[in-house]
Amino acid sequence: MRLDNNQPPIAAQVSHPTLGKQRGRPLVLVACFLLASCSGVERVAEDTFTGSGNFSGMAAADEPQALLVGRDALTAGGKAADAAVAMAFAMTVTLPSQVALGSSGACLVYDNVLKTVDAITFVPRPVGPVGGDTSMVPGLPRGMFLLHAKYGRLRWDQLLGPAQRLAQQGVPASRAFIRQFAPVADAVLADPIARRLFSRADEQPIGEGDLMRNPELGTALGRLALRGAGDLYSGSWSREFIAAARDAGATFGEDDLRSYAAQSLSPIAVPYGHDMAYFTPPPALTGIVEAQSWVHLAGPAAYKDANPDTRPRLAAATLARALEDRAQWLKSPHEIAELTGEAHVAAAMAGLDPNQSPAEPRTEEPVAGAGLVTVDGSGDAVACEFTLNRPFGTGSMVPNFGTYLAAPTPDVGLGLGPMIAINTNSNEFRLAAAASGGVAGTRSLIRAAAETLLASRPLSDAMDTLKADDSPGRVEAAQCTSGRPSIERCVAKTDPRGAGLAESMAVK
Repeated sequence: MRLDNNQPPIAAQVSHPTLGKQRGRPLVLVACFLLASCSGVERVAEDTFTGSGNFSGMAAADEPQALLVGRDALTAGGKAADAAVAMAFAMTVTLPSQVALGSSGACLVYDNVLKTVDAITFVPRPVGPVGGDTSMVPGLPRGMFLLHAKYGRLRWDQLLGPAQRLAQQGVPASRAFIRQFAPVADAVLADPIARRLFSRADEQPIGEGDLMRNPELGTALGRLALRGAGDLYSGSWSREFIAAARDAGATFGEDDLRSYAAQSLSPIAVPYGHDMAYFTPPPALTGIVEAQSWVHLAGPAAYKDANPDTRPRLAAATLARALEDRAQWLKSPHEIAELTGEAHVAAAMAGLDPNQSPAEPRTEEPVAGAGLVTVDGSGDAVACEFTLNRPFGTGSMVPNFGTYLAAPTPDVGLGLGPMIAINTNSNEFRLAAAASGGVAGTRSLIRAAAETLLASRPLSDAMDTLKADDSPGRVEAAQCTSGRPSIERCVAKTDPRGAGLAESMAVK
């Protein structure tokens, strides 16, 4: 699983829900999303800084074994983008309920040398009418290839190698995966390919620690590593993929695959104080909601001056208003309540008092999507979110490829909204955050970011405030305080309600 690494880690800070901390191992908001030509990257300050001598980076992810792959990429001298690519493909093996070759996604990238923030989006539109025969073109290979081409340092095949080995040799099923698999095991195992992968010898569903092997996915990852992502989208292999995908219910054809491309877009930028917060533009739709919420929460006498006891309600009500505006833009006013099933969000949309105690959110909803953040020793940062639009996507695995396709949705890009914050005077990275769990995850991300950046609380304390929210939302985050990035100034944290992992690394 390890990447080649001549510099072994000598110190680390580990964040895990069950492990705790250990030693050892003008408003740019409106301009961007209203303009059709919203492309390129957003430049930040002209000053730059370099990493301290032994800080090699940090990462956090919803699935622990993928985090270890990202750690190895960073300690091997990789950039934040390298670690993100390696982790994403690792999660196609370790968290196939949420991340697959068929996933859509969005990443924000801060490049400290270029002094830019970039949004990489890979959100294909459904092929065919939603609700009928329709399917989504795979987005993840194109998206990760673009991320690597623009910001990576290590070889492409080096980054996919760990995921290929995990698939072929097998990996223990993690708690993160089993939490999502167990409640819907009967439905998942109705698919014959999934039944082979996720059943024990006694034909019972696998449990935590049971070995998961996916040799067909391993073969596909090996070919992607050798020939690049383009081979899946054009040529003879694409025709093989289309034929197999149609056996799983896909409706896209050669032209759909060949014409699809990931995008590099200008992010939505929201200034606050001496810093700038960046959010994803369409087609990653959640970024608009987050940006609009941030405008209000970062305003005068807003979040930082609010009573700490009322801040959760303030954040929830602000988000609800932004969601209502978004529903109006998309001409689907009932959509948010239907998607979330959360009474206090629906109540706020209906104009009820946002200061009243919110109703208990539903906890039985499965977590949708997955997130990761990475920061390297020079201060570059990446925050990514991925989705199949519902757990296990369409529910039918693609034969000979061992992967899921994204479920069709009338609202592509829903639930995709990572965040990055930069100090524009010193060109210093401040925060990267990614969420999963739909609207609940967005609420958690905004709350954690507001506690950290607006209320000036340490990231660890800000993440701890999420414990009171018993909802399916999850957040992965990383923060650096003022100064050069170092093991003392930087920390990555995983959501205490989840089963992810976070780690900060230093090397000799």
